[in-house]
Amino acid sequence: MLLLFAAATASQVGAAVPVLEPGAELYPAGAPEIGAPVLVMIELVIDKEGQPTSCRVIFPSSIEKLNTASCALAQTHMHLASRSSGDEVRIPVNVKWRGPKSTGRVFFDGAIPVSPEKWLTSDDYPQTALREGRGGTVNFQFDVSTIGTAGNCVIVQSSGYDDIDAATCRFAAQRMEFLPALASSGQPRIAHARTTVTWQKPKLEPGQTQVQISETADGLLCKVDNGGHTHELTDSACSDLADGLRRASGKIGGFVVMHFDGPIPFKPAN
Repeated sequence: MLLLFAAATASQVGAAVPVLEPGAELYPAGAPEIGAPVLVMIELVIDKEGQPTSCRVIFPSSIEKLNTASCALAQTHMHLASRSSGDEVRIPVNVKWRGPKSTGRVFFDGAIPVSPEKWLTSDDYPQTALREGRGGTVNFQFDVSTIGTAGNCVIVQSSGYDDIDAATCRFAAQRMEFLPALASSGQPRIAHARTTVTWQKPKLEPGQTQVQISETADGLLCKVDNGGHTHELTDSACSDLADGLRRASGKIGGFVVMHFDGPIPFKPAN
């Protein structure tokens, strides 16, 4: 799996549709590979004990073995929290299959990633690395616990930058979520996994500007790297931008991409 910067979880009914991405070791034997990920959407019926009772394929792929395997995989691995009352519930689940030929240095030892596209975001990018335009690919190994959390992260191949390597393990440990691997008895077991993250500075479209927002002892500060030179936005523009960011995400700080109508409102040069 390659996480490229540009979770809904299986434990909460009513959340966004989770995406399960089984590793190559779970790819059905004899299923053909087409050189690209294959998506199958299924619907699980969950009883009040949190156990799957039935499954159907909503949007099948062209590979029947993957359609059948998607229901089998979800019914075996997915278990939700029990509810004190209520009828059975139906939840959609996307299963994204990648064959052994396309996974490279990725191995999950039977654990199943849940919505990995949400594990890391551009807000997690180390700010110094982002300002300096640094990036890189990190290959790392880690353990997946019997409850699906990640830990014991070890860098196998460095990006070449300590801050990027450290951010990889820090945020991976906080956010990576899995359905745990199962032993032959059917009980969860610890898995030893390995995957790759590529940190790449977001590319701006024509007319877009990247603004760094921070709170200082003197108030808000909004800075723009303009042609290799750093400029500050006016106080009013910075305040408006921060208010919009607060309403949208509930926080202030980090980098945001903006499109300004007209000239960028810089403070006058001293």
